[in-house]
Amino acid sequence: MTSPSTGFARLARLEVRFAALYFEAIGKWINDPASTPKAWRVLLDARRRPSIMRVQFALCGMNAHINRELQLAVVRIGQELNLKPDRNTPEHDDFKHVNRILETVEAETLPVIAEGPFGALEQSIGRLDNILALWGVAAARETAWSNAELLWTVRRSSSLTRVKMEATDSITGALGRALIIPVG
Repeated sequence: MTSPSTGFARLARLEVRFAALYFEAIGKWINDPASTPKAWRVLLDARRRPSIMRVQFALCGMNAHINRELQLAVVRIGQELNLKPDRNTPEHDDFKHVNRILETVEAETLPVIAEGPFGALEQSIGRLDNILALWGVAAARETAWSNAELLWTVRRSSSLTRVKMEATDSITGALGRALIIPVG
């Protein structure tokens, strides 16, 4: 059994690695936009479109960050600590605990960033997150964990890793485009 401080240290390392991947994507966008992952490019290309609401940008960014980057962060930390991503581990239990925290924060934040038609819906019937069921943070994170398990198995093959990540990037980019379709 691991101590709580060990679990916290692993989570902290994961979050730092996860954040670094976001900054890496932004750096690519600034220095060579064509090299930016599709998952991020869809968001960054649309950043000045006034027809897109804040909540859509937030969900599109969360989509890119969680669906594309989180699996990479889990695998990289696993490599650093020699820990295979596995559902029957304290690491996955810690991971699920973060899901519960994020769901709480998401429920509190979504009404604040909702505006326009989504904001009106939120005020009139509540629970905007039920209406935006196209994307959910806990489900996305669980999918990222599953993808990390798969990525772990192919990590020694650069060609399989590249194919896996290209497919993930394309799918995540397509979902991102759906999330930022102008509304209203």
